[in-house]
Order: sequence, then C-alpha cells, then structure tokens
Amino acid sequence: MGRRHEIVEAAQTLFAERGYHHTSMQDLGDALGMQRGSLYAHIGSKDELLVEIVRQAARQFVLGMEQIVAERAAAPLRLRAALRHHVRVVTDNLQASSVFLFEWRHLPPDARLEVQEQRDHYEALWRRLLTEGGAEGAWSVPDPALTATFLLSIGNWVGQWYRPNGRLSAEQVADQIYLMATDGITRHQEVAR
Repeated sequence: MGRRHEIVEAAQTLFAERGYHHTSMQDLGDALGMQRGSLYAHIGSKDELLVEIVRQAARQFVLGMEQIVAERAAAPLRLRAALRHHVRVVTDNLQASSVFLFEWRHLPPDARLEVQEQRDHYEALWRRLLTEGGAEGAWSVPDPALTATFLLSIGNWVGQWYRPNGRLSAEQVADQIYLMATDGITRHQEVAR
C-alpha cells in the first residue's frame, strides 16, 4: 500500500467522521503521523482527496448498476440484484460511501457537475429498471422516480446504522429491503387522503 493510498484512506475516514469542512490538513497529518507540509509531496490539496474519494465511489455504484440493468433477467431478479449491489457498495466501505453520499456537495464546481451527472445517470438506471418491471407486469409503480428515490434513500441510510459484525449480512439487509419494497409495490392499496 503506497503512501498516497494511506492518505486517501485516512481522509475518507476523517471526512466521514468529522465532515469535509471540519477536517483540516493538520488533522490529516496528525492521523498519519506526518507533518502537514509533507502531505503535499503526495497530494495537491484537500479538494483533490475529496474528488478522488467521491469519483471512486460513484464509479462503483454506476458500473455495477449498468451491468444489472443490461441483463436479460426478469425485472424482479434485477431489482434484487440492484439492491444487493447498492447495499454492498455502501457497506463494503462505510467511510467512502458516507463521503460520497453526504460530502459530495463540497466538491469544486467542475467535479461536482461531473458527479451530479453520474448520480443522475445512476438514478435514471433505477427508474428504467422500475419502468421495465411495470411493463413486464411484475409490479405497479405509478411514479418510478419517487419509487427510485425511496429505494435509494433506504439503501443510502444503511451506511448510518449497518455494522459488519451485526445480526444481518449486507446481502440479508438488501434482501429484507427487497421484500418490504416489493410487498408494498405489488399490492394495490388505496392511500388514505
């Protein structure tokens, strides 16, 4: 493991714990046992670290989802796979996913625009999957955008409470979300007005 990798790992931990704006280069140097000035031999800025962390996480989310949506399997199987993938990305690296989900707005404008486009693409893949499932007759989803937001919100929040040594594995958590969501979208119930 190279020094730059160690710096990125320490930065994602500190950004996740303290937030990007509440983490200084001095904090990062202290966490690594390095002088603040020595950090600049390996990185250009704190912004550069945030960009790298967020870009890596965005790639993980998007690439896996693109593969799932492109499969020829029935929509319910792809939805289960999509939830497993999302929860796995969140839980495999809790710090990086937390930075991606909650600190990305602090990116410099050009990087923020790039990441926003990736997030929009990712959400569009979810909407597409939900729409295709409706067309197959697998479920009734009058508003795929709202349903996608609902599922992603649940999946994103897993990172706030999930513990690797907890009662359920990440896959079991994703499967429980799938069961709760599909039960809700396959039964036609009137919403109280």
